Amino acid sequence: MSKFNELYGYLSDRQTPHLFVIAEILYSLKEGFDLHNQQVQSLNDKMDILIDLTRQQQNPTQEQ
Repeated sequence: MSKFNELYGYLSDRQTPHLFVIAEILYSLKEGFDLHNQQVQSLNDKMDILIDLTRQQQNPTQEQ
């Protein structure tokens, strides 16, 4: 049984094979986008930290 069927209910691949394939593809795309969004958020958080550190390093040198 596929991950889609486990989460969203039974979809018979014998009765509606085209819907089964479409559902599996769409669910795979959703999982891929979710993972991509998590990675982008993590990268964004790291970039914010880097920007803050860069600003902190630049400010003392400008004051001296």
